[in-house]
Amino acid sequence: MRYSSVLKTKISIGILFLLSIIMIVFISSCKSCKKAASNSGGQEIISLAKINRESTPVGLYLKERSILDEKYWKQEVLAQTYEAPIIAMWDQLRISVEKLEIFKKFLPDSWIPPTNPEITTINSLIESHEYEAGYVPHSHDQQLDFIEKLRKQKFKIIQSEWHHLNFQKAGPTYLSTVSFEIHAVNPDNRFIIKGLLEIRWNKDKRDHADQVKCQKLTVLRKKGGSVFAKIKIPPIPESHQKLPPRIRKEVSTHNSWLLLYDLNKDGLSEIILPQENTVYWNQGNLKFIPKPLSEYSWKIVSCAIIADINADGNPDLIFAGSNSLEQDQWGYWMMEKQSLVILKGNSQGEFNQPGEFIMTGLMSSSVITAGDIDKDGDLDLWIGQYLGAYKSGQMPTPYYDANDGYPSYFLINENHGKSFRDATESSGLLNKRFRRTYSASFVDLDEDGHLDLLKVNDFAGFDLFYNNGKGVFRNV
Repeated sequence: MRYSSVLKTKISIGILFLLSIIMIVFISSCKSCKKAASNSGGQEIISLAKINRESTPVGLYLKERSILDEKYWKQEVLAQTYEAPIIAMWDQLRISVEKLEIFKKFLPDSWIPPTNPEITTINSLIESHEYEAGYVPHSHDQQLDFIEKLRKQKFKIIQSEWHHLNFQKAGPTYLSTVSFEIHAVNPDNRFIIKGLLEIRWNKDKRDHADQVKCQKLTVLRKKGGSVFAKIKIPPIPESHQKLPPRIRKEVSTHNSWLLLYDLNKDGLSEIILPQENTVYWNQGNLKFIPKPLSEYSWKIVSCAIIADINADGNPDLIFAGSNSLEQDQWGYWMMEKQSLVILKGNSQGEFNQPGEFIMTGLMSSSVITAGDIDKDGDLDLWIGQYLGAYKSGQMPTPYYDANDGYPSYFLINENHGKSFRDATESSGLLNKRFRRTYSASFVDLDEDGHLDLLKVNDFAGFDLFYNNGKGVFRNV
């Protein structure tokens, strides 16, 4: 990662200069083309320009994408054209204050609501209403009446999500299955509404639905207001910080990790902010006191985790970061010389010993996860890294399955944290180690008693690796 601090004016001037050159070349080209077209076949000029454009890197890329769309993604591309009104509605719901009014713009000709609710009492405040698919269609006017009824009840949508799950041919038209979730309130209740919609599209107009049927609906209703309340906590003292304010403003927005952990084993979780070198000690009754995390904290913390690495019963802080600040020739802060470090904790949850290096040579660490993968009683580590898109002109390739970033590492903990062995290759994690990774977790997903690895990547989606119990993973 690199963060700009200077030369913004120079960059702006450079951009304007570049645009000026482009305009001059463009105008000159237009004049030349016009003159040539008047003297000889203008059609030849146009054909030549088309050939030249198609032979550029961008032209070749667009051509390849078009071929892939036709060969592999034809149905997906068609589905995207039909889902356009769904996305448009979602976007408008997100930014609108009067969200109920947005629904009026997207009403189908016919709406079949769910029916026969089965009510289950979860506790004294929460009920679950399970509906089944209905069969009685409601007209456009009936839909408007229902929206007006919700408005009079002061029904307010807080947020919503809409996802196109399935798309298929249905006679002369197409059917879509859309999942949705709506969080809403009125003066007396709070609602979480989840369901599935079957949309039958108009055969002539792709942006219009002939019929929408609710196939499934679950409504969770809670009586009264929110169970959460905002509390004020003291600000982070300036004396805790390792960076001056100017640099901190640029760096902290990218590295503000927040960890929750009961450091002193009193049953209350502390709030730990490694980049800000601060622990909010939990006093109970929603009272927190900020204190420095450690005098041995580093200036830059890209990612962090708390775990008992040395198996002494006390929490340790493991982080990746840098303790030096360098600027390149353009004035960007260079964040690509990182180390993996452990600060060992004591029984009071304090980190008052100098850091110990686990490894160096990291570039842009994004996540650390820990777990006993080989069942030897020690917590092993997996470190993922993220390479920003288009860095130094590099485009993620291929854009849908990129494996061209900085390497990840799987480290086996040997002898209670005294040494770590790089087992990335021997564990079966080598082939996809160059993903541009956002996040990851060790978790037993197949319920066989062994921790598996799930990681989420940019330009590739997620990867899942099952653990055989001996520290060897299988990609699934």
